[in-house]
Amino acid sequence: TVIVIGDELFWKFLFKPIALPTTFDTFLPRIIDLSFAELVKITLHTTGQLIVDCGTIFQITSDSMSAGTPYWVYGRYKKGTGANAEVHVNFSTTDSGRVESGSKWAGANNGTQTTDTNLVLLGAGSIIADYDNVQFAAESF
Repeated sequence: TVIVIGDELFWKFLFKPIALPTTFDTFLPRIIDLSFAELVKITLHTTGQLIVDCGTIFQITSDSMSAGTPYWVYGRYKKGTGANAEVHVNFSTTDSGRVESGSKWAGANNGTQTTDTNLVLLGAGSIIADYDNVQFAAESF
């Protein structure tokens, strides 16, 4: 658990799933507000795809992760004012930076979240995975 308070949050970390999940319960990360309500959930699907869930935003990457392969995972959450919250996630086998397009990306800018971040939870779920070089910031990397 990491405490990160603000209206915009960027993240970057190295993630290696030892195996893909067999159930829909592996979150990397989950972002929580001050009242412990969930703002953003990035889920690793059983297919290896990443799913972005943020209020009215529900998007999925078209490419998939594979078990045993390390990936850089980048993301961004920005609270909105009603229908313009943003959340983006992408992954890559190289430390190539955050992008907002392509087959390894999912996200949108029409979410309904209007709350600042408070906590980030990493590693929830039923799979074993390695995390390394975990970074959070108020500005882009």
